[in-house]
Amino acid sequence: MRGICVLEAGRHDVLKKDQRVWGVLHHQNISCQANTLCADDEAHSAILPLVVAHVQQHPEGLWLLRLGASPEESPLWRQLPQLSPLSCYVDKSAVVSIFDCSRSFEEFQSRLPAKFLKDLRRRKRRLSEREGVSFTTITSLEAGFTDAYRTFLEVEASGWKGERGERSALLCAPRKVAYFETLGASIRSPSDHCVITLLHAEGRCIAASFSIRTGTLFSFIKIGYDENYDKFSPGSLLTERMIEDCCQDPDVEWLDMASEAQWALRWQPNRVQLQRCWVSIAPQPLRPIIKGLLHLRFGPVRQLVHRLRTEKKER
Repeated sequence: MRGICVLEAGRHDVLKKDQRVWGVLHHQNISCQANTLCADDEAHSAILPLVVAHVQQHPEGLWLLRLGASPEESPLWRQLPQLSPLSCYVDKSAVVSIFDCSRSFEEFQSRLPAKFLKDLRRRKRRLSEREGVSFTTITSLEAGFTDAYRTFLEVEASGWKGERGERSALLCAPRKVAYFETLGASIRSPSDHCVITLLHAEGRCIAASFSIRTGTLFSFIKIGYDENYDKFSPGSLLTERMIEDCCQDPDVEWLDMASEAQWALRWQPNRVQLQRCWVSIAPQPLRPIIKGLLHLRFGPVRQLVHRLRTEKKER
């Protein structure tokens, strides 16, 4: 076996609210992990036309296939010119936040805004005055990973992400709990594994994260913290610790933040252009029409409207 492309029938508001589309299984946030799994670049570049041909022959009532988002230079896109221009539309409106871990941690810190760095050090100093402050990193290669995963789930669901808030925590979606648990049980090699990072204080876990290491890429997937310790910014302290660990690991080249939220951007990451490919798998006569609708949805007119709205908000 040289490649795996896992498809899921999900929902997307690409043309209308809650439209069902086929898509490559990936994390809900835009990241470099939103990709196919292939043993080599040759297999990676060959898989795109095979997936498109398969789904067009077996659409199962769905009219669209979403591929990506993946970096523009990904081998996934090498066969993109071979697809019919009447049935696919490429959207380049997304970016991903990553860190170049070949730089030293000191160099990374020097790029942070002085006010942000000063505040981070102050909160770290205040937390150090509490008892039992420690960081723990456990990989899916270790026996304690399952217990660490349960701790992560509980911490993430304890605050605004849980049942009383926006319900974005994994514990609010049992299928996602099982999916990430399967990842931990399946990805278990020295260069490819899952990672749980925990921050403890006063005998309890106050922040936890779930990440995935694939080759030279470390992807920061999910994080949660105990809101009772909010004044110490435990989530930020945990993030800083993971960035430091990645910068000190000679085998890690990139850290993918897997988020475009404001909390991620304040760490001054590099920005990498991503692209998605939307492929019409509707009956042949409808494919050019759907491509036209996609152009209206993502094209220059929509981008202009989005920029004008953003500028208006910032005034």
